[in-house]
Amino acid sequence: QLDGLQQHAALNPRSSGAVAQKQAPLKKAVNETDSNTDVSPCVPPGLVGLEPDIPSLSSADATTEPSPRDVLTAAYQDYQAGEYDSAIKGFEAARQRHPDASWVADAQYFTATAYFRKKDCIGAIAAYEKMAAQFPHHANNAIGLLKLSSLYIATGDKDKARSVLLRLIDNYPKSKEAKLARKRLPEVSQ
Repeated sequence: QLDGLQQHAALNPRSSGAVAQKQAPLKKAVNETDSNTDVSPCVPPGLVGLEPDIPSLSSADATTEPSPRDVLTAAYQDYQAGEYDSAIKGFEAARQRHPDASWVADAQYFTATAYFRKKDCIGAIAAYEKMAAQFPHHANNAIGLLKLSSLYIATGDKDKARSVLLRLIDNYPKSKEAKLARKRLPEVSQ
């Protein structure tokens, strides 16, 4: 939906005012970020500590073209260093080169979280939605759904936030994310 909005604006310049108006709440949330933190206004600060690590990866021989796993490792290093644009490009390149690899869902999760960390709520929503749709049973999906609900709350879409929280609780009832979702549910049920 968000990608469609951006594509529509690019193809129809006369409607860019309407697109800008729909994006205004997102930009306002981003601009209201506490200047003393590096955390996006899209999710509560406590969620950052819940991010999983990916396992250590070995690099290939320097004389060969980098493998998709090496590209993934470089992207993860960029992510850890706060170079989120570079990390996103690297994660996307690794996924495109090896779409059936066991770590593709991790790359999608870190793509979404990199968008979140660079305070791009629109990109984060689209990336977390893609993860939820393509990898519904992945271990990182619970935290991804919790972050997605926070993004919808930040943008004022309580209906979508509630739907995501209920899905999280149904799919991962014993997880720490479901416990947080249960606490957050009354906030979006009004």
